[in-house]
Parts: sequence; structure tokens; C-alpha cells
Amino acid sequence: MACVSDEGAGLLWRLRDLSPADVPEVQALMDASEDYFLTCFGLPPGPHEAEQEFEALPPGATRRKKRVVGVEGVDGRLLGVIDEVADWPRVGTLMLGLVLLRPEARGRGIGRAVLEARRVEWRQLGLTRVRVGVVAANVASLRFFERYGFARVQHVSRDDAPHPYEIEVLEREL
Repeated sequence: MACVSDEGAGLLWRLRDLSPADVPEVQALMDASEDYFLTCFGLPPGPHEAEQEFEALPPGATRRKKRVVGVEGVDGRLLGVIDEVADWPRVGTLMLGLVLLRPEARGRGIGRAVLEARRVEWRQLGLTRVRVGVVAANVASLRFFERYGFARVQHVSRDDAPHPYEIEVLEREL
């Protein structure tokens, strides 16, 4: 996968596929990103949040289309995670489930660079669109995706959750 330099900050990172064996690292990332969980869901990450990330699938999606990708610093520490499901909700569309960076990795251009690196591979896989659901309360994330060319296409209310929340669904062409 890609290895990229954040030249302004001198930070090197690479992408690697994650597996359930990486649950402890992903859980540590989620615990360090408590601000995201509090903003989006009003609760800190649960003790099994990372396990659930590897298991969660949107309705009708198949496990073989799911991929969890890590953003790893050269020191081996996990800086971020991306949950991807190909061909959902329709063939040719990639759904981003979770896109999460550690707080200290945010605002440094890493998110955009990671999406650009992934975009090359997504195109090679024959995908033509990418879709993401962003919790409406996560204004910084909404701004990030809109600056990256995503447009809002749907609004969803999650009243069935312990802490109800609203989701803005955004899409863009690859």
C-alpha cells in the first residue's frame, strides 16, 4: 500500500490492511479519539468498539466486500482507521463506514492524502463513486468531506440508538 510523507510536519505514514488481530491497536486508537465518540454519540467508546468495527456491515453487504485499513506511522503506531465496503449500496459505489484519525493527526493534511491514496486503488477496483455517512453533530468532519468534493445526498435519523443522532450522507465521483 501507500507510504506518504506529510512534508510540512515531517510525518511519515503508510496504509496497511487490518484484521481482527489488530483489535487492541484499533481499540487504543478509539480510546484516544474519545472526542469523536462524545461529539457523535454522546458517549465514550465502548470496551468492544473495535471488535464491532470489524463485524459491522450495512444491510445486504457481504463480508468479502469489507476492508478495514489502518493508517500507521513509521513508529508503528496506528494513527487512523478507515472502514470500507465495496459495491454498497449499489455496484460501483464504495461506502466509507468509519474514517477516524487520532486527534494529533487531524488538521495536518493526512486525511486528504489518505483519501487520495485510497482513491487510486478504488478506481483500479472499478469503483466509480464513494459515499460516507457523517454524524451531523460532527461539523468538522462534514466540512472536511465537503471541501474534498463530497455533496450531501440524504439525511437519516437514527432514533433506534441509545443516544439518537442524525446522519448526513455524502457522495462524490471517483
